[in-house]
Amino acid sequence: DGKLVVTVTSLGHLKVREVRSGEIISQSRIGAAGIECIDWSADGRWIAFATRHRVILWDYAKSNADPERITEPGQRGGDSLRFSNDSSLLAVANIFGDTVELFNVVEQAKVGEIATAKKSNHRDSLCFSPDDQRLYIPNLHEQCVDVYDVNTAARVDRFDAGSVSPRVVTISGDGSLLVAAGDETAFVAWDMASKERISDRAMGHRSA
Repeated sequence: DGKLVVTVTSLGHLKVREVRSGEIISQSRIGAAGIECIDWSADGRWIAFATRHRVILWDYAKSNADPERITEPGQRGGDSLRFSNDSSLLAVANIFGDTVELFNVVEQAKVGEIATAKKSNHRDSLCFSPDDQRLYIPNLHEQCVDVYDVNTAARVDRFDAGSVSPRVVTISGDGSLLVAAGDETAFVAWDMASKERISDRAMGHRSA
């Protein structure tokens, strides 16, 4: 509902604050160091943390419970992760590989794996389509955003980013715009229906 925000340090110290007042509502410590990224599910129940060695899922509704590790034995941690809009899936991009794993959040079980483009592992964010049927993954080396079908793991589309090497990607709330950005480069935005790169109209726009 946008009323709370959660922050965590690389050493695992977590704080939940009220957005309006900044007041700290709760503090915890996640038993992991080297946290790379964090995401909070849309239903408010789950918080996921990715480290270089594992992914941790925390049931916020049971905040006194110990966080549970959901990566399978032998799997590495993630450099980015994202809950689906219905909060049922968690996508995790492997930090040293070219795959994105899909986990069923409730069952805490791996349900799929997407083989992404080679050398595309420098990803700081992932993004589900509004209906959760597609996963948008930035491809820094080929300067594009690749689109994969969540059910079949097949690549079904690609958005050319021109001279931008994207690391982050997001979709507007109404599903009409796709936006990506890289390191100290201009952002790029597309009309989702026509795939027109509308950011080309904004001459001189700055990095994002």
